[in-house]
Amino acid sequence: MTNYDYMAIGRKLSKADDRNNTVAGLIITTLVLGGCAYLQYRIIQDQKSDIYSIRQRMDNLSIRNNRQRQIIEELQSTMQEFMEQQSKKGNETL
Repeated sequence: MTNYDYMAIGRKLSKADDRNNTVAGLIITTLVLGGCAYLQYRIIQDQKSDIYSIRQRMDNLSIRNNRQRQIIEELQSTMQEFMEQQSKKGNETL
């Protein structure tokens, strides 16, 4: 074999390696991009779940807040009635 034969064999191997490297690179790139897309999808799903949970808590707190305001108004009304009754009793004793 001559040097030219060795060089020709080297070029064939080099071309085959280039193709294999290109295919391997494309496969790896596809897997990495797919993994990134999946991770982004999971992050978005988790955020949506968190937002839904926070909205439920806010609704519950809003309902409790409104109920407590009603109780406070009722207590203020009762206290006002009691104060009026006490003032009437005080006036009757004089």
